[in-house]
Amino acid sequence: MHLKHLPTRRVLLFKKWSRKTFAVYNTLHKEIKIGVLSVSAFATLGAQQTAAQTDTIRTNDKVDLEEVVVSADATPELQSEVARVVTVITKDEIQASPVNSIADLLEFALNVDVRQRGVNGVQSDISIRGGSYDQVMVLLNGVNISDPQTGHNMMNLPVDLSQVDRIEVLQGAGARHLGANAFSGAINIITGSSENNKIQLSGSAGEYGFYDGNLSIAFHNSLTHHQISAGLTGSSGYIENTDFKRQNIYYNGGLDLDFGSFVWQAGYTDNGFGANSFYTPVYPDQYEAVKTNIASLGFTTGTRFKVSPTVYVRNSRDRFELFRDKPATYPYNFHKSNVYGSRINTTYYWALGKTSLGAEIRNENSLSNTLGNIPDTVKVNGYDAFYYKSYTRTNYSAYAEHQFSSGPLFMTAAVMAFGSTSLNSGISFYPGLDISYELLDGFRVKGSVNRSLRMPTFTDLFYNGPTNVGNPDLKPETAWSYEGGFKFHKKGIASHITAFYRQGTNLIDWVQLPDNEKYTTTNYTQLNTFGIETSTRLDITKMRDAACFIRRVGVSYSYLNSDKVEQDYDSRYALDYLKHKFTVTLNHSVVSKIFAEWNASWQDRAGTYQKYLGRDPETSDLLYQTTPYAPFWMVSGKVYWENDRLKLFAEASNIFDVKYMDVANVVQPGRWVKAGVVFRINY
Repeated sequence: MHLKHLPTRRVLLFKKWSRKTFAVYNTLHKEIKIGVLSVSAFATLGAQQTAAQTDTIRTNDKVDLEEVVVSADATPELQSEVARVVTVITKDEIQASPVNSIADLLEFALNVDVRQRGVNGVQSDISIRGGSYDQVMVLLNGVNISDPQTGHNMMNLPVDLSQVDRIEVLQGAGARHLGANAFSGAINIITGSSENNKIQLSGSAGEYGFYDGNLSIAFHNSLTHHQISAGLTGSSGYIENTDFKRQNIYYNGGLDLDFGSFVWQAGYTDNGFGANSFYTPVYPDQYEAVKTNIASLGFTTGTRFKVSPTVYVRNSRDRFELFRDKPATYPYNFHKSNVYGSRINTTYYWALGKTSLGAEIRNENSLSNTLGNIPDTVKVNGYDAFYYKSYTRTNYSAYAEHQFSSGPLFMTAAVMAFGSTSLNSGISFYPGLDISYELLDGFRVKGSVNRSLRMPTFTDLFYNGPTNVGNPDLKPETAWSYEGGFKFHKKGIASHITAFYRQGTNLIDWVQLPDNEKYTTTNYTQLNTFGIETSTRLDITKMRDAACFIRRVGVSYSYLNSDKVEQDYDSRYALDYLKHKFTVTLNHSVVSKIFAEWNASWQDRAGTYQKYLGRDPETSDLLYQTTPYAPFWMVSGKVYWENDRLKLFAEASNIFDVKYMDVANVVQPGRWVKAGVVFRINY
């Protein structure tokens, strides 16, 4: 029963950004915090590319946007020209935030809905602009590591937060470059590379038996750079059966040669956790263990004509226990999914702009004792159990893009062709167009239209249970997305306001057809989503030369409204998106070398859930009560002292001990206090 449905450096001085792939940044021997790259650079992904929001570059020196000194011939784009919203969370912000995981960090990002079942990133469903958790693509250094089995495992990452250089969130459809599953947005997690040979040791502890330790080592020479890290984190749990233990190991490296640059990465995570009421409140003693391996190799060569191939692999093993440690009571569910992919991108710079062509092939397959359409018998490693079913599909795509700029005008047009061995519809096309125009210095008007898709997960296709039946004939979800607005970028100031509208068709829904007692997955649903989002970020340290008590301030607000086109059936499609989200972030000094960061978020979720009340004492029937989600404030804070070698900190999440739920019947923790230390050695 599966319940997961419920070399030598050279310095360039330049006045305007131009184009190059992200792979170059990872191979630089100087640490650079890229605050902005174009959406097209994010999406052109060759050997790991990226995008960002704020028009700044951060090095060890403070510099103005219009006169930036960088090493090597890195030529990112001026993001303020681009007509899309891409939010970046920089390394400075990550290190100052009162969080312990990537999921916790995204809790305060614009129009990102983080629905946590397990704390500290144990299991988190991430959605953007009101989409589902299956409609977001997750990338690690530009490599698509999304899980085809279920979006529940999407954030099962081998990277410790201390190794993350920045996180970039693409708001809105990204299929025209990224391919299937960048339906409502994408998240690109970028690890850092140090210019110094360095050892960093960090540790923290807190309430509920919490512990977290990480060791990382970075070293390089004239041609190569390497960084390896290992981490262990866990807790005894804030209530019964919420304990967890996670182990990570991650390595990235690069090689710079005269004819091009190689970059590679590999990682492994072992994540086991008590899953109290995760998939049903009737059985609170659930347990799950997910192990994931990832690896990729990329290469970039050329100047005017660039070629960037990448190969990657992802392997995941998932064990679900309805009754913890009691296989005799109910057999465990075992799933194993494998992804093998290859992608190539080419880019040509000429008088009329930049033209890019690319193609990708991605094989996704699974073994399971519950999911699949082909009978099989394969032994589960380490258990007296077998995978009885299998499934495989191969997705293939190609894209063409051209960027053009003239004076205040910047325009990007692209189209992706997509097909899959699992579809009988042949090739489908997903175009997109972005336009922005500078009306005044730093002030732009922007607009875009894009078409996106999302392939059904293995769970959508094959999950069968007492009240549910999967549908192996599901078609991809598709949507047209439109957006427009204004943006303003000046020294230390980044602000925008955007309105968007998404028309979704063939959305996958669990519905009950007439004369059928069971729910099944279908493509019947049409869902239209309208939203407005705005954000303003002030970096006071860049706006003035003198020191100031307040260092950074950020304010954002998003509003969503979704309307489902009803038909003659009973639907389980959950319209429980975040209708309102208001976030404030403040970083300020306290006394010399002591700083504080405060994050506050008000969330108001639409819809209701079925609150579990237990069993009827006379009939033993399950009792539920329809209950609206209650709005709540979430406030967290961190105080820290640091110098070049040492950092001491204390932090508290949910300071006001608010009682809330992200997911029906899954109780979230109250106030949680932790403290820790970070020690660095350059050698």
